[in-house]
Amino acid sequence: MKRHEALIPLSDEHHQGLIWSKRFREMPSDMSADETRDLVNEFMPVWHSEINPHFQKEEQLLLPLFARTGVSLPDSVPEMLEQHIFIRRDVLLLRDSPGVEIMVRLGSLLQDHIRLEERDVFPFIERESNDALLTRIGQALRSEDA
Repeated sequence: MKRHEALIPLSDEHHQGLIWSKRFREMPSDMSADETRDLVNEFMPVWHSEINPHFQKEEQLLLPLFARTGVSLPDSVPEMLEQHIFIRRDVLLLRDSPGVEIMVRLGSLLQDHIRLEERDVFPFIERESNDALLTRIGQALRSEDA
């Protein structure tokens, strides 16, 4: 799927989420507590440096800039934000009480979330935005990364 250049950075940021989604969904159910803790310790820096900041860019830049258009948001946008909440909840649960069940659920949530953004939210924003708005969005995302 071709993505507008303004949204390519957000799409590219999905890479780590997809990696962790797959790792969590495919992990063996008989992992020891130490193995589970090690995996959580490996995941948390990625969460803090890549995945959560990605959510913040969407919540603080992308959606507010798009909302200025006055276009009614599709149901996928509130769903996306709700998914952010549930993913953050599971990350906190995982941090405090690592377990295979939470990891598998988090992996599924990440997969569903990325799918929603790539198939529904980003295409809607691309369709309903003019070039000037997409340029502003791209500039805001690049300045956030600098």
